[in-house]
Amino acid sequence: MLIAVVSAAAASFSLLAIENVSLSEFLFDDQRTLVMLLGAVSAMGAGFASLLMLRVMRRNRLRMRARRAFIIYAHDDTELAQKIAATLREGGVEPWLDSEQIAAGEIWKDAIAKGLEESAMAVVLLTSKTEKSDFAMSEVKAAIRDMEASDKVTSPVIPVLFEGGSVPSQLAHIHYVDMSKDDAMSFLVKSVHRAMDRVVRETEERSEKA
Repeated sequence: MLIAVVSAAAASFSLLAIENVSLSEFLFDDQRTLVMLLGAVSAMGAGFASLLMLRVMRRNRLRMRARRAFIIYAHDDTELAQKIAATLREGGVEPWLDSEQIAAGEIWKDAIAKGLEESAMAVVLLTSKTEKSDFAMSEVKAAIRDMEASDKVTSPVIPVLFEGGSVPSQLAHIHYVDMSKDDAMSFLVKSVHRAMDRVVRETEERSEKA
């Protein structure tokens, strides 16, 4: 804000200096020196303000991404996935569910790839149908490849185990949400927020270093 005010004042003063020779002569012997100096200050201020605005926009965009969870499930479990999405939404999380996000006419493979890229984490629904779904398992592999890191305490990929399901070997190192427990839903929302808080924190740290 201060830079913008200084820039505006410098620009106004430049115009005043051009029109008012006596003022410029009072400050500088060479009117052009004054005009060039104030013009440079104005340009620097405008450039700094633009850079600051870009950084704020980038940080806001990253924060939005950091609150988005991509839901991976077998299509036979669509109703279950919608229930989980509703629960996350009520808990302040923005779920990415293909049945809700992909519009008619979109190329679904590209839309899903973009949705995964723009999400900070993935919630994997594990039922008896999951490992039988080649598409769901390919999404699991993509989520692990794009999001997972072995040196993180909190994983951005959260397995959610339902009755009849099993944890695939790719996710065996991650503590899962056991949906047979009474507090499973609240534990899921809490776990998602914990993972997302880490993403937000790391996002802000990267923004400050950039």
